[in-house]
Amino acid sequence: MKKYIDVKYYKLNYKGLIEGFNLNNLIVEASRYIQKHTLDRADSDIEVVKYCCCVLVDKLNEYEEQKEKNKKQNNKKSESVGKWSVSYGDIKTSEEMKKELDEEIWNTIKFYLSNVTDKNGVNLLYRGDA
Repeated sequence: MKKYIDVKYYKLNYKGLIEGFNLNNLIVEASRYIQKHTLDRADSDIEVVKYCCCVLVDKLNEYEEQKEKNKKQNNKKSESVGKWSVSYGDIKTSEEMKKELDEEIWNTIKFYLSNVTDKNGVNLLYRGDA
């Protein structure tokens, strides 16, 4: 599996704050998204690709945290103790959250990589003649 960054780069160069064993998994997943959207033309020697990967790691981590939070809340928005009161609110379904994540990932990749070319001069996001 190709990875565009490693834990050391994420922490020292990007100054990322994510800790723990999950960080490496997030790096692999972020790299996979870049591979998918660039048709595997991105190179880990390109600094903006590395930065994009770091941003995606943070976004993927936020998604995982929100997913866990939703599981724990069971649609509960707030709860009071005196004169006990509970209010429930709409919490996004996992499908809605996944769709939003995919859109956010695509928008991030477009933002960082839309004018970047590979070693052959081909735009990383080029999909062929339309």
